[in-house]
Amino acid sequence: HTHTAAKDVSFAMASSSSDDADVIKVMVATDTHLGFCDTDPVRCKDSFAAFEEVLRLSKERSVDFVLLGGDLFHENKPTRWTMRNAIALLEKHALGDEAVGFEILSDQKLHFGAGASRVNFEHPHLSVGLPIFSIHGNHDEPSREGGTEALAALDMVAGTRLLNYFGRQNKVDDVEITPLILRKGSTMVALYGLGNIRDERLNRMWSKGHVTFRKAPEKDGVEFFHVFVLHQNRDLGRGVKSCVHESFIPRWMNLVIWGHEHECKIQPWQSGVGDYYLTQPGSSVATSPAAGEAEPKHVGILHIKGTQFKLEPIRLTMVRPFIFADYVLADDERFASKKKKDNKRHDDGLDDDGLDDDEGLDDEGLEEPRMRASAADVSEALADKISALVASAPVHEPRYADQTFLLDKPQLPLLRLRVNHHGFPKVQKARFGSLFVDKVANPGEILLFTKAAGRKATKTTTKKGKSRRGAGLADDEPDYDEVDDDDDYYYDDEADV
Repeated sequence: HTHTAAKDVSFAMASSSSDDADVIKVMVATDTHLGFCDTDPVRCKDSFAAFEEVLRLSKERSVDFVLLGGDLFHENKPTRWTMRNAIALLEKHALGDEAVGFEILSDQKLHFGAGASRVNFEHPHLSVGLPIFSIHGNHDEPSREGGTEALAALDMVAGTRLLNYFGRQNKVDDVEITPLILRKGSTMVALYGLGNIRDERLNRMWSKGHVTFRKAPEKDGVEFFHVFVLHQNRDLGRGVKSCVHESFIPRWMNLVIWGHEHECKIQPWQSGVGDYYLTQPGSSVATSPAAGEAEPKHVGILHIKGTQFKLEPIRLTMVRPFIFADYVLADDERFASKKKKDNKRHDDGLDDDGLDDDEGLDDEGLEEPRMRASAADVSEALADKISALVASAPVHEPRYADQTFLLDKPQLPLLRLRVNHHGFPKVQKARFGSLFVDKVANPGEILLFTKAAGRKATKTTTKKGKSRRGAGLADDEPDYDEVDDDDDYYYDDEADV
C-alpha cells in the first residue's frame, strides 16, 4: 500500500525505480532479543538465525540503512557467547565496499555521544556498506556497572563502530528529542529516536509537558518526512499511566515505528488522533508463549520519497513455528456421556447435593458443571489434543540455507494450549510436559489453565480476590480473564505492566 502523508499530492511510489536517487530505503525491525534462551540446547540460536536473515535481506535488497526499534539484546548484560555472536554477525554484514547513498546533515555529537561522535560510515579507517541505527529497549537499557556513567550493551557494540546507537536521554526529569537529519537526493528525513524509559515516569513527564520534540524546519523549501521510533507500551489496557498515548505524539509526525509490542502489525494504519501513520513490526523471535507471538513474523522495507512512503512487508522464514490454541475440556466428546449421566438429576432442578440450580456455584463463584473426570482422563485428553497440534505444525523453508546460524531441530515447534478446565482437575504441568520433550521446543510451558463463567453466574472472583457481579457472558463465550495459573500467567514479552 502507498500512503500519502498530510496533504501532499499522491504519486505511484510502486512505479518508481528501486534505485531511484531520491528514494530512501530503510529495513525496519524491532525486538530481535539476541541471546534469548542462550542456555537452551534447542532454542539458543533462534534469535541469531532470525537476525541474520534480516541482515541478509537488507544486503540483498540494497537498503540504505537498517533501523532497529529497541531490544537488540534480550539481557541488560549479554553473555560473552551472545556478544561474540552479535559482533560477528554485524561485522560480516555491516562492513563492506558498498557505497552509502545518503548523508547526515545534523550535528552528530547530539545523537551519538562522546564515545562515538560521528556516524560509523564516516569513520576514516572503516569501510561500512550497511549502516545500522538502533535505540535501546527495556531489556538492554543503560545501567551502571563501574564508574559513574550508565552504559548499555549497545554502547559496547557502538564502540566497535559496527552500529550507531541513538535516542538516549541523559536527564531523568526532562526529555528533549532532536532529529537526526538525513538527505538522499531531494528527499529529507528527520529521524526522531527515543530509547525506552520506564513507562510510568515517561507518562508523567509527557503529561506535565516535560517531553519536547525539536521539529526540523523546512530546508531550502523542501519539506521533511518525519519518522519517530520508540520502544514503549502502547495503550492496550495496561493502565492509562503505564503507556504512551497516541495523543502525546505530535500531529505533524508522518510515521511512528513502535517497538516493544511483540505482535506483528506491520501494515501501517492511520492514527485516530493525529495525521500520522503507525506501524508495529513486532519481534523477530518469540520470547513468551503469548497469543500475539504466534502471529507470523515480519520485517518491512520502508520506501520514502519526498513526504510519501510505502512499507513493504517481508515475512521471516528463520522463525520457529508457534502454535497457540484454545481447548475447552467440557466440549471434548469423550466426556459427553459422563456429562449426561452427571446431569441426569438436573431435570428435576436439583444438583448432586440436592441444591437448586441457582445455588450451583463453585467456591470461586462460577457455575458448577455436572461432570466428573479423573486427572488421568484429563491428561489423556490433553495429550491427544497436543499430539494432533504437533502433527499439524508447519515447516518453514529457510530463505537462506547457508546462513551462519540456523534453527536447531527446526521440526520442533513452540506450542501453547490454553485449557478451560472448569469442572475438571488440573494436571501437573512439569510432569506432563516431560511427555513431549522430543516433540516440542518448550515442553515446560505447554499448558495454561483457565476457567470461564457462564451466563447464569452472578458472581466471579478475580485473581486478586475481588468480586465482580453480572458477568453476563454467553454460555459459549469464555471469560479468559479467569486465569488460575499464577506461575504461568504471561504478559506480552514479559513486559513491565
